[in-house]
Amino acid sequence: MDKKSIFMDNFSIPMELYNRVFPSRAQIGVIGYITEKREWFTMAFDSFNFSIILQGNGSFTMDGRRWKVSAPCVLTQWPGVHVSYGPLPVWEELYFIYRKRYVPRLCECGFAQREKPVWYLNNDLELRQAIHRLGELFDRTGEYATADKIDRQCESIILESLAGEQVDSPEESRKVIETIRLLLEQQCECRHNFNALALEHGYSPSNLRRYWNMYVGIAPHQYVLRARIQRACKLLLETAQPIKQIAADVGFEDTLYFYRRFKQLTGRTAGAYRRSFRLAGKN
Repeated sequence: MDKKSIFMDNFSIPMELYNRVFPSRAQIGVIGYITEKREWFTMAFDSFNFSIILQGNGSFTMDGRRWKVSAPCVLTQWPGVHVSYGPLPVWEELYFIYRKRYVPRLCECGFAQREKPVWYLNNDLELRQAIHRLGELFDRTGEYATADKIDRQCESIILESLAGEQVDSPEESRKVIETIRLLLEQQCECRHNFNALALEHGYSPSNLRRYWNMYVGIAPHQYVLRARIQRACKLLLETAQPIKQIAADVGFEDTLYFYRRFKQLTGRTAGAYRRSFRLAGKN
């Protein structure tokens, strides 16, 4: 490994064995660390887990979507949600396990976001410093209020990871939007899940929509609609296909809806558009 491991040995600390004096709103159940993890998990957990990947690479799949794991990054596993993840071939991991009753509280403070189960960090220097501070507390677990301090320090580590989240440069985000825009245009007849496209490109749906609005200016579904109508216009002029068939070919299941949207966007009915521009081309 390139960097020195944070802790000397693997460990798993059941924090629920320790009394809280000043209870946090979300008390950690187990803290664990694996220097060189090689095991894969394919299952649904009963708890909410944070897996902080400090070194290494791998893969993570949840809700039918797959993310590349590249340290430093954070993975989250939700109670009752099937996941499949693991290292390729090995990674260093610190993990926090919370009882599922704390999920609403983790969501309230922004630590748990179902639409963003994975996030990446620009660097891990400050994160590692926060983890070292956590390690200093482990030797004092029997002291007054140390368990409470550990709860807060774990929260600080999660916050540090979110605050250090990797943000794409304008050039990178523009390239991603252009890639998706071309996909929607070239495959406008298909149904596209914009949220899934966002996650496939490493963005949360809300962030990708913000970049899309910034660079394209109209909502994705409106963009697809216009692309379909533009393709229909081309087919009306270049082929003798029946209008109903053209509507189906460009992605409209309802012909009447096609007629309505075509006239709305072009100012003419599909039949009038074909007659008018064909006659113009003959003159």
